[in-house]
Amino acid sequence: MIRSRWPILLNALFLLWCAWWYCREAGLGLLVVAGGISALAVARSRALPGSARWIVWGGIVLTVVCLAANVERLVPPDDAPDESRALDRVITVVFAFGLTSLFFRPSVQAVTLAMLGGIPLAMTALGRPDGFPGAVGETGPWVVGGTVALMLAADLAQRLTQEGGREHAVAGVKEFVLRVAVLCLVAGAALALRQPVERLVKHVQRQLSSRMFYSDRQARGRMADLNLALPVPRDFGSKTRVVAVIRSDAVPGYLRENVYLQYARGRWDAVKPHAPLLPSPASAAGAEPAQGSRYALRPGAVPGAVWRVEILAPRLLSGFCLPGSSVALTCAGAPPLAETNGSVTANGAFPEVYEVEVEPRRVTDTAWPLPSGAASAYLEVPEKLASAVSDWVGACEGLVEAGSVAEAVQRIETHFAATYTYRLGLRMRTEPDPLIDFMTRKEGTCTFFASVATLMFRQCGIPARVVGGYVCSGWNPWLARWIVRERDGHAWVEVWDRAAGRWRIADPTPPDGRPLALRRPGRIRLALDLLSASWRRVLAYLRNANLLQILADGGELAILFLWQTLWSVPGVVVVLGLGCVVWLRRRRAVWRMTPEARLRAELARAMRRVERRALPAPLRRRASESWSAWVQRVAQEMPADRRLRLLELLERYQALRYSVALDEAAARDWLTRARAFYRAWRNVP
Repeated sequence: MIRSRWPILLNALFLLWCAWWYCREAGLGLLVVAGGISALAVARSRALPGSARWIVWGGIVLTVVCLAANVERLVPPDDAPDESRALDRVITVVFAFGLTSLFFRPSVQAVTLAMLGGIPLAMTALGRPDGFPGAVGETGPWVVGGTVALMLAADLAQRLTQEGGREHAVAGVKEFVLRVAVLCLVAGAALALRQPVERLVKHVQRQLSSRMFYSDRQARGRMADLNLALPVPRDFGSKTRVVAVIRSDAVPGYLRENVYLQYARGRWDAVKPHAPLLPSPASAAGAEPAQGSRYALRPGAVPGAVWRVEILAPRLLSGFCLPGSSVALTCAGAPPLAETNGSVTANGAFPEVYEVEVEPRRVTDTAWPLPSGAASAYLEVPEKLASAVSDWVGACEGLVEAGSVAEAVQRIETHFAATYTYRLGLRMRTEPDPLIDFMTRKEGTCTFFASVATLMFRQCGIPARVVGGYVCSGWNPWLARWIVRERDGHAWVEVWDRAAGRWRIADPTPPDGRPLALRRPGRIRLALDLLSASWRRVLAYLRNANLLQILADGGELAILFLWQTLWSVPGVVVVLGLGCVVWLRRRRAVWRMTPEARLRAELARAMRRVERRALPAPLRRRASESWSAWVQRVAQEMPADRRLRLLELLERYQALRYSVALDEAAARDWLTRARAFYRAWRNVP
């Protein structure tokens, strides 16, 4: 049976039309290959078998050919965005399966597959911005018009060439006109609304990406100044949401995020990082480097360990959580912004993972140097609070007489732990100042304790600053990581120790108000932490991975493994063993049969060969079709001499196959005639 070439020709013209606009002015390899494949498909007089095996393997072969032909777009220059590479790969694969439809019968499914294969190419060409190589520009209506016309022509040709198609096409003129009108309306609306729809789609894409992955927006209320007039919620201690997980050999402890220097009317001004860090050479600490650039935080310091930090809730962070002994930071993205007090923040979207190199010393030490020429900023006390701060210093036993910074820290911590209470949910009076109300009530949160202690240190001539961040001491054995939770947010004081030449941490908050005193989470909370971390890792992997590249790499690894295994001694033994097992199982089934049963099975196989080899694919017997119904269906499509011989063979086969006692001689004679039949007519159309 010879198939009609008109639907195939029009489908090929449609695909080539789309490929022309996609390939114009750059990289015509895909167009040339598509033209050769189309010519081969049109020249074939017979269609390929329409089974799933032929369709899938044909699509795979053409996919490889089209990917190789379009390699110029699949591997763009280094400065091109990665998204274009992934988009062109997907478009090329879809186009290859559209070309596959040309080699099968021109059914409705084949025409639909060809349309779906070419439309993405046309859409890509129409979506190119003006001035871009190969942009459509003012010829956009011609692209759309030609695409619609060829789609309609291919569909009409398929309908006219199918069985009874002429009568159906003539009767469906109204349907055809309606289809043309709808397509023209859709195409015109697409051209008119292209720009607003494109902006809407990009906006929706950004919103979905920000909800599923990481948001580019900074956290609310954390990067801003520290406002003491805002109360900390009473349920802050129960907020166990995981902010980050840390892999380190030691307890992370105090993690600095923001530094506050100037205080006025109940508000501390945050020091905003502004200077971008410069990349530095890789560290020799012996750890495997993370993806991204390395930035030295304190040049000349020798790192002793590397911490790996995974961010799970970036909206709760305004900067990198760094220990005081940080030496270098390794992260992806734009260079981070830093300032002289050690605050470092992301310049854009917060990275999913970063690494911190720390000095080989106690992690509670703060190794940042005292900024030169800025010592006065760490001694400033507001004039309106000067007398009150003096009274606070006088009320602290032994603070004025302290002979060292370490002793002064101990005096203040002891003073607040003995006479003050940690309490959440309090709103202090702003007049005359929230700190005065706090010292009167003798209760409040860590921000008040750190604020008062900082001013008291400064009144004693000791440089001090308020630091905000997290105190990490929770261990999750299921994750094998240290956990930073939302409730671990804390504020403390750093004081300058001239004798030691470093900043020393002072935590004036009473012990029951520090994150270290919080109750450890139970097993359910640990399991939720594991699920949350695993989900974030999956999202990060999907966000950064190229699925097509993963499939290609996986296929390459599988082929290499099989190739090396088959050419090895164990591989040969395994293959021979499996072959022997399959052969023995088949032979066992045959050995268990009687000679008569084996002969009946041979008759059935011979009749299936007659049906499959002597007739074209469209005339083959269907799965649920009887032999009699099959003969009635195909008899009119066969020459008279072949039809008579087939009827004779089928009648004799049914008599032998289902007889009570099988005549062996007659069965052998029928097998000989059946082989002669399908061998004689196998290559005759």
